[in-house]
Amino acid sequence: MLTYQGKCIGVRTNPRTNQKTGEQYDEKYLGITTPKQNGYEGEVFTFEVRLSKKQLEAGLEQFYTEQKGKEIRVPVFANHRAWKDRVFTDWFLSNDGKPIK
Repeated sequence: MLTYQGKCIGVRTNPRTNQKTGEQYDEKYLGITTPKQNGYEGEVFTFEVRLSKKQLEAGLEQFYTEQKGKEIRVPVFANHRAWKDRVFTDWFLSNDGKPIK
């Protein structure tokens, strides 16, 4: 299982619009920071992990909002997609999305 560990900085909302139907919806991302390797003192790397609709319905947005400022370790998986001459990677919380203790 692939996991990511760092300091929880909360959940952010990214408003989106379906190109076919015009329907508007929100994508939710969990932010996790870790110290940047070979960086300046205090410099951090922010890793964003998307929450699925099922995880949002289970109340994980509120859960991670309450975890803000705490050290967490979460299971993640990568979804790779290609478009033209590029490859993109989207990171999602795995399974139920709850942190590993």
